[in-house]
Amino acid sequence: MTMKKTAMGFLVLCLVACAAPARGAAYPPVHLEGVQVSRDDGASFLMELLTTAYGGKTPFSRIVMEPEVFGVFGEIVTPDKLTPGSPSATFRVKTGSGRIQAVTVRFEWHAPMVVATREIARGEIIPAEALDVRVATYSRSDGRVFADISGLEGTRASRRIRAGSALSHRDVDVVYLVERRDPVMVLARSGFVTASLEGVALEGGDRGDLIEVRIPRYRNDRLAVITGRGKVELVGTQVGREGVK
Repeated sequence: MTMKKTAMGFLVLCLVACAAPARGAAYPPVHLEGVQVSRDDGASFLMELLTTAYGGKTPFSRIVMEPEVFGVFGEIVTPDKLTPGSPSATFRVKTGSGRIQAVTVRFEWHAPMVVATREIARGEIIPAEALDVRVATYSRSDGRVFADISGLEGTRASRRIRAGSALSHRDVDVVYLVERRDPVMVLARSGFVTASLEGVALEGGDRGDLIEVRIPRYRNDRLAVITGRGKVELVGTQVGREGVK
């Protein structure tokens, strides 16, 4: 048991040392070389390794193994790592007697995933009603998938998404609350006086970002902070009869 805990700590260190995966890439691999396995270790053992390696949580709800257990006791020699979503792997295990035993295991990885209930066109702002969450079989080619519809709010499809497909990070682009050349409602405050003006964003940004906006009515450009979709508030304004200063 002590050896297993040591191995799990080693897994965490290995993953922290690895570079962050590219956007949309598969989940980071779990390092296995040197990990001790028992004859009755199976899917729950792998889930424990994943949970530990991923900082106490895992994107997977279940792993199915065939055979259901490793059936051998010893130290894993190869593979040195296993990428979630891999369909199979051959484990070479060094037993206490020094023999190397090989066990080929087939996997099914099950995870809650956001899927498209209809085809979503490239460039379309993705509506919540076109999405559903289902537990489905995950493949490493799926990349990093979304498990929560709320994580897709304010995103745009970067490519055509077929009905029934799981959505990954490579399928969407972030849509800023305000984008360059968007018409915006400009709020100007000074003391107890407040004015709402029509403007045009000269830059894009998200909530809390400072951007430059143009107010055609007064023919001037001002800095404003984004407060919502299509809404900004001018910074350091004075509002009077002659307009915004």
